[in-house]
Amino acid sequence: SREGLRVDPNLLFGGSPADSAFQVATNENISWQATQTSLISNRTLNQFVVQFNRFINNLKPTSLGINLRFPSVVIGQNASTPQNVQQDRLQFRDDFSTQANFHGLHSIKFGADLNPRIKYNALFDLVKNTSFFFSQDDPTITCSTPTSCTTSLPPSAFFGLRGIGSTLEKGSTAWQTAFYVQDDWKVNRRLTLNLGMRYEFESGFIDAGFKQPLEGTAPFFDSRTRKNPKLSFGPRVGFAYDPRGNGKTVLRGAFGIFYDSTPWEIGYIDRTFNGVKYFIAGFGPTQPDVNDPAFLGPPPPPGGNAIDGHVSQPYTEQWSAGVGQQLPWGVVLDASYVHILGIHGWMSRELNPQSATRVAPFPSLGLFTSFQTTNISHYNALQVSARKNLDQRVQFQLSYTLSKAVGLSDDIFEPGVPQDSNNIFADKGPTLRDARHRFVLSGIINLPWGFQTANILSLQSGRPFNITTGSDDNGDGHFKDRPPGVGRNAGRAAPTYIWDTRLSRPFHIGERVEISPTVDLFNVVNHPNFDAESYNGALISGCPTNVGPPTCGTLQAPGPGFGKPSDIISPPRQLQLGVRVTF
Repeated sequence: SREGLRVDPNLLFGGSPADSAFQVATNENISWQATQTSLISNRTLNQFVVQFNRFINNLKPTSLGINLRFPSVVIGQNASTPQNVQQDRLQFRDDFSTQANFHGLHSIKFGADLNPRIKYNALFDLVKNTSFFFSQDDPTITCSTPTSCTTSLPPSAFFGLRGIGSTLEKGSTAWQTAFYVQDDWKVNRRLTLNLGMRYEFESGFIDAGFKQPLEGTAPFFDSRTRKNPKLSFGPRVGFAYDPRGNGKTVLRGAFGIFYDSTPWEIGYIDRTFNGVKYFIAGFGPTQPDVNDPAFLGPPPPPGGNAIDGHVSQPYTEQWSAGVGQQLPWGVVLDASYVHILGIHGWMSRELNPQSATRVAPFPSLGLFTSFQTTNISHYNALQVSARKNLDQRVQFQLSYTLSKAVGLSDDIFEPGVPQDSNNIFADKGPTLRDARHRFVLSGIINLPWGFQTANILSLQSGRPFNITTGSDDNGDGHFKDRPPGVGRNAGRAAPTYIWDTRLSRPFHIGERVEISPTVDLFNVVNHPNFDAESYNGALISGCPTNVGPPTCGTLQAPGPGFGKPSDIISPPRQLQLGVRVTF
């Protein structure tokens, strides 16, 4: 499959979208699969699968000249374009299942999942050509023509000059291996046990350039490569018990450990590339002229990104306990408690943060961002559902979830670092996926004259978004600081409301052909459902360019775009007509 998308990075940081600031993204998915199923006996089955997947992402600028990102202007190509990313995965999987009778009925299944080649290639052109960034935030700048804007601007009006950079190329491979065994043991007519174990090993991505680790001369890093965890055992235990033996009540419980894989993008974080020249921003009333040779300053102090050499494999410990009860009229009621503890999750941390006095522990060095597996998350939920199987008229399922999800970080590539890199636990707060209430009702109703209608109604509380000052208040070099007293992800998006419906009427032609015209209506009430991650949470867009620290970052009134979304998660009302033929 192949699909194209126009992306405006300006919308990610607020501001007005301009057409020339867009980027053209093209995604291509290629996959094939071959499966062999062997029936060895009436109780034994084996299935062998070979699968290949390739994902290609291309990102190109819409123009190479002047890009208008009003009220700012960029002269040069779009940032970080062009890009080309290709991910390949070759997989072999074998599943063997059989049944045996000893001390009860055992349904045993074991197998292997081998991924001998996971390949990741990436190319990023990090503004290899010269680019000028004109800031939008200096109220003292006035100009009526492009000529006056480019000849009378003070140096502080420039966000920076990037040039003589380099293309970042990354090629890496990895392999994954997993073995498992599962036994569903029916001890007696009332009790069933589920016992299993899974072992996983991931090599980590190997640099195709065969780079050797440096000697431990830097104050933050040693000379070893990062380790690959080799003890990733995941036990699975569960039970189902019928206390009365009549099949109408069941008690259930389960526990399991589940491992996550390393993000593919992690491989290029610690790649180096050539330095980039920046303008020195001028502050105060005595700003030097644009033509001043001193305007081109020395390169910034050395800094960079690195992956912690002591990373662990991220995993979750999952518990659940519940009860199911069959009610009259064929209705089944379920209630469960679910807890998920996330351990060794990925997050970033600044190793050389500046203090409030703008003095870093190592003043001669710049920012060093470490990507670590120190994130911890908790998910707790009460899940209640009621369902009724289809009889002559009605089938429905109703579910409600009351949940809370908290953590120290949302993603390894989440913009910014903890507010205080020396106390990451102070960043504990709701995750971006925290939806306190969720209600879903789905059902099928057989109407008179052979018509049938199907409906899905989904209601969900708003998810969080982060509120920031838009400036570097604490001097750690990152511009995602929060106002005093405001926790992480303190904002809340609007709730979502989605109702989809279908009406169909089958017609039979003879005994072997059925024609069923359908009418689908999506988002029946045409309710706008906004993406929580697109909300603008910046109280101020950045430091005014003619004001320097420590005045910079003083809380100002929210701008006109604060708390407003820029994207939706469901389209407007849509009508779809179709015909289904079964023969």
